[in-house]
Amino acid sequence: MPKPVLLNRETNEILIRRHNDLLAAGVDDVLYFELLRDVAALKRAVNLSRAMWKTNMLRAKLMLNVEVDFDSAEEAAQVQVEHSSLLWDQIPKTLMPEFRPVNEQILETTNMVGNFRLISRLPCHKGMVLQAVDVDQKAVAVKIFEKSQTQDPGLLESIYREFRLTGEVVRHPNIAKCLDMLHSLSRVYLIMEFAGGSNIEHIISCRQEQRMTEAEVNNCRLRCTELYLPLGQKGIALFFESLSLSLHTEFSHL
Repeated sequence: MPKPVLLNRETNEILIRRHNDLLAAGVDDVLYFELLRDVAALKRAVNLSRAMWKTNMLRAKLMLNVEVDFDSAEEAAQVQVEHSSLLWDQIPKTLMPEFRPVNEQILETTNMVGNFRLISRLPCHKGMVLQAVDVDQKAVAVKIFEKSQTQDPGLLESIYREFRLTGEVVRHPNIAKCLDMLHSLSRVYLIMEFAGGSNIEHIISCRQEQRMTEAEVNNCRLRCTELYLPLGQKGIALFFESLSLSLHTEFSHL
């Protein structure tokens, strides 16, 4: 922030509004912070980013306009089978050595997944996360990814990245650890440490004033700073779509 700007409640509200506006607009690119010190370089970077965005949008429209005609339903089904095999079998085997292979014996019912008993659904920004307990009655969170809704290798990579980073690479008390991955015929499950039954978005929405106190906001900033510093030293960058961070019901446990 510019040096003359004072940090107070009014400034904080302005920052939150601008942050929400940026989230509502969507993110197409990330520009290096140092560019802000060089106006000419920043303009070149913005123009280049916009040109790339236009090219990508044009490519996407051309792809959507191409219709594939199949001679029969059997041929279309065969293409779908080959696509599924490539996405969930060949790519993980070649590029993702720690990705769990399909286990056809995984138990999947309305209240059980493998050895985990499902308790309830947890509030989340998108997707589905369930609270569960293992055979020792230890609470865990189960993130569910429907394979039928994951058709892009990029989404597959994001699942694997979350599994590896939160499971082995990143060790921090403010990040829920991924304990295991289950891979069935229809779904992928990430078994995470349980961090409480609420997140910031859910807590705020349940309050009449729809906001946190200054003390809670400052505490969240402190916890995020404690998180960023060790990750930055390891060369790991984090990007959040929103402030729907998982946390315990009491903010002191964030």
